[in-house]
Amino acid sequence: MLQDNWPLVLLGLRIGVAAALYLFLLIAIRALRAEVRARTMPYAVALPTYGVATPSASAPTALVEVVPLDAPARVGDHLEVLEYTGEGGEPGRLAGRSYALRGPALIGRNVGSTIVLPERQVSSRHARVFPDRGAWWVEDLGSTNGTYIGSRRVSGRERLDPSTEVRFGPVVARLVRDTAKNGAR
Repeated sequence: MLQDNWPLVLLGLRIGVAAALYLFLLIAIRALRAEVRARTMPYAVALPTYGVATPSASAPTALVEVVPLDAPARVGDHLEVLEYTGEGGEPGRLAGRSYALRGPALIGRNVGSTIVLPERQVSSRHARVFPDRGAWWVEDLGSTNGTYIGSRRVSGRERLDPSTEVRFGPVVARLVRDTAKNGAR
């Protein structure tokens, strides 16, 4: 009986090996793509070394600290969580939390993120918020549930204006700028 079906058995084995090979290649390409994407989309931006010298209290060995001229990060800038609109979670769990913004911030579910939003609908590397030329910007990092400014989905990088609602999956937040020390912008 096996001798009669031998060509079919070989065909089945060839198809199985080919399917396993294509599956392996697909997994390898996805891993390489994720690695390249992680290297080309950094969430930390190096600050330029030019700027205004100011006394530094944080570094006792140095007399001055260089502050970039175009750095918008103010002492009181923060991202305030307004509400959680997802299903199955406690509505007040994240609402009212405030996260200080002192530079580029990676937002995601991953523990290594700068701002950790422990919600199932938030991707591990969801978005990043970063300062550039006197303003704060938000960029979606290919998240599953998207990043929204108001009702518009963020594609690429978009300016984040103060008091405008930004949504990371089910988490709604807003940027609050420090207007006490530096005046309103």
